[in-house]
Amino acid sequence: MTLLTPVHLSLIGYVVFLTLHFIDILITDELLRLGGVEYNPLARFLYSRFGVKDLFGLKIAAAVLITILFIQGAISIFLI
Repeated sequence: MTLLTPVHLSLIGYVVFLTLHFIDILITDELLRLGGVEYNPLARFLYSRFGVKDLFGLKIAAAVLITILFIQGAISIFLI
C-alpha cells in the first residue's frame, strides 16, 4: 500500500485549484450577464471593454503564475 507523499497531495491540490478556477470563470461570466457587478477594477475594465475572452485571459494568466510558483515549490522539495 502506497501512502500519498507531499508531492502527490500538492498535485491533487493543484488540480482542485485549476478546476475551481475554471468554475469561477464560468460563474463570473454568468453573473455579469445577469447584471451583476465586478468589483475588481482590472477585471471590470477588461470585461466592459473586451468581453469575457479577456476576462478569461486575466484568469488564465493568474493560473499560469500560480503554476510557475507551484512548479518552483515542487522542485525545491527535491532539492532540500
